[in-house]
Amino acid sequence: MLMRWARRLFQHYEDYHAYGPSRLKTIGILGAITYCIFYFMRFTRPNASLTADLAERALAVILFAMLGLRDYWPERLKPYYIRVSYFVLLYSLPCFTVLVALQRGGGVANISNAFIILCFPVLLTDWRNTLVMLAVGTGAAAAFYWATTPNPKVPMDWWRSCPPSR
Repeated sequence: MLMRWARRLFQHYEDYHAYGPSRLKTIGILGAITYCIFYFMRFTRPNASLTADLAERALAVILFAMLGLRDYWPERLKPYYIRVSYFVLLYSLPCFTVLVALQRGGGVANISNAFIILCFPVLLTDWRNTLVMLAVGTGAAAAFYWATTPNPKVPMDWWRSCPPSR
């Protein structure tokens, strides 16, 4: 039953991307470029870390670049593009962004970035997949953060920024 539900969910995602210009290719190019720019923007602050989130960000940039460079994929791999794109969006948008916000202890800039980035799945997926991506990506980021951080804390700025807390 769960597999049937997952197949139907993914079918909605495939149908969403079956027509019109390739939003996935565009977000791939845009994501790879902007995630690189945001990495270098951190050096406008004093005491910016060179290696903080470098591995996670590099993975996101590589995955986004893969989406953007679809035309250069080998023919035998092109049928898997939509499947790969689902994972790329899941990791690069909600998972990566929430993880970075948690690792940095919140703060207005990190939380604002997270909320802005969390709006992108709305533009790139149907409503069902948007909800699943947000829940799974945020949950995976939180689980990874709690599993890998010696003293994990939920940033209070995060809770103050959430609409229900107002």
